[in-house]
Amino acid sequence: MQSEWFVSSNPIPGPEKRIMMYQAQRRKDTSAVDYSGNRDYAGGFYENKEKAQEIVDKLNAEEKERGEALTAQEAQAIADKLNAEEHRKEAQEEAKPMAEQEEKQPEKETQAKKPQEKKTTKELVSEASKAFSDRMQEAHASGNAVWQKPYEERQNIHAPVLIYQGRDGEHKSFYPPVANMLPAVQHQLDIGSQDNRWIPAKEAGANPDITIRKDAKAVTFVLFTKDKQPYTKKFFNMADVSGKGVPALAPTPELRRDAYLHDMIDYLARRTERGTFKGDNYFLMVMDAKEAANKSYQAKKEVYDFQNLDYGTYMKARLEANRRLDAILGADVQEVIPAKDYEKTFIQLLAKEIREPSKETNYVIRAARKALNELKWQQSHVKAAMKALVPQAAFDSLARSGKVPSQTLFIIAVKGAEQNKAQEAAR
Repeated sequence: MQSEWFVSSNPIPGPEKRIMMYQAQRRKDTSAVDYSGNRDYAGGFYENKEKAQEIVDKLNAEEKERGEALTAQEAQAIADKLNAEEHRKEAQEEAKPMAEQEEKQPEKETQAKKPQEKKTTKELVSEASKAFSDRMQEAHASGNAVWQKPYEERQNIHAPVLIYQGRDGEHKSFYPPVANMLPAVQHQLDIGSQDNRWIPAKEAGANPDITIRKDAKAVTFVLFTKDKQPYTKKFFNMADVSGKGVPALAPTPELRRDAYLHDMIDYLARRTERGTFKGDNYFLMVMDAKEAANKSYQAKKEVYDFQNLDYGTYMKARLEANRRLDAILGADVQEVIPAKDYEKTFIQLLAKEIREPSKETNYVIRAARKALNELKWQQSHVKAAMKALVPQAAFDSLARSGKVPSQTLFIIAVKGAEQNKAQEAAR
């Protein structure tokens, strides 16, 4: 059952403090978990809460009058109509003083044009954020977004790093905030660049020993001061510059940052594959991706020592984990499999459980318990299947002592299976 329409608030960085943006939304199913995929949206995001509230009131009134819920398309059409009416009124109001001024001026009178007012930092940050969203939404619509590329092609993507010249004349590097990651990577993909380094546009333009490629476009990054105040700065990708003045500094990729970036991209890829990606709402998608990446990183840092992990070994494990996940997602859950084919049987169990999300237990644990309780597998068979087929187990050799993923999942599964046996015996 759908909920009533309500005003949802989402904070974004602002020049002095976080800016709250508002949108009309409703839950598709009130009995299901509340996340972006379980919501319908009507209209865009507004800084003025009253605009979003006006849409909410109109939608709820419309549903009350007709006695049934609006479809998502009908709701969007109503929101679009309200927006169009408001824009028309605003345009008419803006046109009035201009018309009055033109009437007062002689036809042949010429006046010096006023210099264009300099944009505020808040406006520049807002423009850059909108440009990010527009770029990514266009890429997704055209099927060229980084998360729409095959997994193997995404393996060599690194987090963007900014190279700049310090006061001492030496070049240094730093990593930009997370919000810049995907747009920067998308730009690299669009121009066919394998270089994740970026140089300030101002620095490149002022150096006579640096040539900027014809038609090269600088990308505006949103950065933060030491006081956490946002500001914008333009950068060229290193593939767009050449000459002896180009910095030679090439920092070693940071596994922690690359793992975070890949977790974001993988999350968006899975949403796309499942048909739950909101192509017209990149802001919400990236917020969900960041939340998923944050949770993944917090869990991983308990298991892995990122400071001492070998980069290449970890990325190979990621590739293997994704291969295993693809096998599970692509399995035919209706296929009749011989009882002695443990590999196919366990993959099918995993496939069935991953299609039935649960807040209580991991799908791997549920599949293992079914193998133990229903199929009466020996523990050694279940343990071997988990180690060979479960995505998380691809990282077993990299885990801290006592934190091996397949062993942890196996222990939890066995404990639960034994508890179930004890309960059945008590009956």
